[in-house]
Amino acid sequence: MAMLPLPNYCRIAPHRPEPLHVCHSQQPITLQSFPGLSVSLPEGGYYLTARINLYEHFNHSQVFNACIDYLAKALEKLGLLNSNLSAKLLLVFPDHTRTAIATHLLLDAIFYFKKTYKHLQFTILFGLGTHPPMTDESVSQYLGEERYRKLIDLGVIIRQQTTIAPVKPQVEIKIQDQLKLDEISDYSFTSLNWNTAQFQQQLHQVIAYSHAVNLSDLDENLLIKKQFEFTDQVNKLNEESQEIITNVFDNLNSSQEYCLCLPEELWQHHLTIVAGDTELHPYERRGGSGGLNKMLVVGLANIQAIRRSHSTKVLLSSAINPSTAENAFVHTLEHLVECFNQSLLTHTPCLARTYPLGFSVVSLQNQHINGFWFGQKDKNRQSLTAIAKESHTVHLPKKIHILVADTDKKKGTDILAGARALQYFCEWDSEENCLLADTPRQRVALLFNPCREQQNHGGIGNQGTKKQLDILQKIVCSKINLLDEQLQICKDLDDVIGIIKSYRRQILIAWHHHLQLISEFDDFLIMVKNLVLIIQELSSLSKDQINAREFLQATLANYANDYSKEGKSVQELLDIYLNQQNLMAVIAKIDQLQQYYQLSEGLGEGGQRALRCLKLLHKFEIFLLATDNQTVLNYLTKLDPNLNNYLPLTLRKKLNEHKICLNLLGIWGIDLKVYSPQQCLELAVSYGQYYNHQSQDLRIAFLQEPLIVYH
Repeated sequence: MAMLPLPNYCRIAPHRPEPLHVCHSQQPITLQSFPGLSVSLPEGGYYLTARINLYEHFNHSQVFNACIDYLAKALEKLGLLNSNLSAKLLLVFPDHTRTAIATHLLLDAIFYFKKTYKHLQFTILFGLGTHPPMTDESVSQYLGEERYRKLIDLGVIIRQQTTIAPVKPQVEIKIQDQLKLDEISDYSFTSLNWNTAQFQQQLHQVIAYSHAVNLSDLDENLLIKKQFEFTDQVNKLNEESQEIITNVFDNLNSSQEYCLCLPEELWQHHLTIVAGDTELHPYERRGGSGGLNKMLVVGLANIQAIRRSHSTKVLLSSAINPSTAENAFVHTLEHLVECFNQSLLTHTPCLARTYPLGFSVVSLQNQHINGFWFGQKDKNRQSLTAIAKESHTVHLPKKIHILVADTDKKKGTDILAGARALQYFCEWDSEENCLLADTPRQRVALLFNPCREQQNHGGIGNQGTKKQLDILQKIVCSKINLLDEQLQICKDLDDVIGIIKSYRRQILIAWHHHLQLISEFDDFLIMVKNLVLIIQELSSLSKDQINAREFLQATLANYANDYSKEGKSVQELLDIYLNQQNLMAVIAKIDQLQQYYQLSEGLGEGGQRALRCLKLLHKFEIFLLATDNQTVLNYLTKLDPNLNNYLPLTLRKKLNEHKICLNLLGIWGIDLKVYSPQQCLELAVSYGQYYNHQSQDLRIAFLQEPLIVYH
């Protein structure tokens, strides 16, 4: 059955010109994460805020009447106002960590129609993604108590789709992966495989060149990538048969099929309406959050589809580029939605008379609506996103040493959920747009975060996030066991800091390798298999083959570990290679693993937050988390133990004089039941001064939401 198209409709409030500005504030700033507490910035501190008065706003009745008018025409066009027929609507809402302006407006509009058109039936479906199910109390608070009571009185069914407990039944849609190589991460195994297959001559140049690097320390994928690009290093070494290139290309497996599973509710209603508030998002750079695509194929999707859109090769694809809103994440979601829309035409039975309708608003302050949109193509929502981007663009006059972030109350559910504004700032820091002091050692981040979601392991993180943090803890503990004796014989603090810095780098590399391995294990196996094929084609005992074997061994050694099943599988491959020296046995094991791990690409629950943590630790060597959640404080103490007691007494005394504690990751929890926010800031300054050689010229910035920051 053909789908009836609905019109695109967007209204933007009038613009009020206002120049870019930076607010220098010494006045007390009330924390939104802890409303009863405040903090004052020192003189010269930058209080970065959005330009909330950049646009006029519509009054509530204007928007409500526009909703009624649009929906009346849409329902009439779809033939759903005919009282002789039952009309079924599905309302899709986000989880309670999002604002609910569009949700409330849409629900009020449907209540309005329900008074006149008794035959209208509707169901509410929350798209929670990997978030835990909400309690009845949370649903009531999110929708508003009066609306919630009305829903109960009307007997409206309220369901919650979450990967933890999916709504059943589900419809399965076959998806052909269509990621483009030029938009995925340069560090990804797919990118490396493509270089391997495409440039046979360069492969042999790599092998010849590899003697110039320490093969036991190939700990950065960028180094591997660069080795595949030495077009001018040496002359062509060996003429190989076309067979090797064919074999390598056959192994690329660049286009895989996987399944998108969605609740059958989407096919069982005549019209689906998705409501959300448009906000900036670190990965959905075209439309931001609050739109059709992200809700349909992330909020309502199965874990396998979410893993695909949240793989390391997608999320680490490129730094934020202000000149483009397109990226692998945006294109992946768009492709999934296109496949879903196509299934509405082919799946039977299907009641849907049109594709899902999106309703979104943008609000710059106090629930005021500065723009709203109805439409069926998420890319048409960019007018709202443009308002959010323009108003949230701020100028930073000088590079800073200390970044202080105050978590929005709704986002303060757990450790890393509350670090979104920090991550967004880090994303904008680049060689072309330097926002932070020159080296991570000179930088301190301070985050005020209540971590209030008890369902997320008492505020630590959801199941997936905690799993990855636990693995990080294991890596830290393994390094502490190695550096114990080294710290005890140190004679000065420079030696101590040098040792810690070296081990810290090893930890972050190991964790990065782990996250990439569990996300791209299919591609990793292909890469290893391709290396083995190359070795087989080279002359036995030649210099090229010896170097290639060392390269293979180093690659396996870098990714082998005992804290994930994928890492243990790599260790098995390494053991087979070292003990048997039989390449066919390695290939046989790879074939076995490929069968077992097929279609496992992507990060599971919590993976996106783990990458957020990794980015923060790369940018800041000191990360202070101020909270009153004792469970979180206890966890951080175990995650990153204090190393001061490992030091000689004289060095411990020196650190105590400066109120400095040392650990490997630089993560410290500060108890807000003991320390005031001002004391937390003073502690951040103490660390900043110590690592900047007692410099008094420390520049501090404070922010309370994600911002686009220019230097």
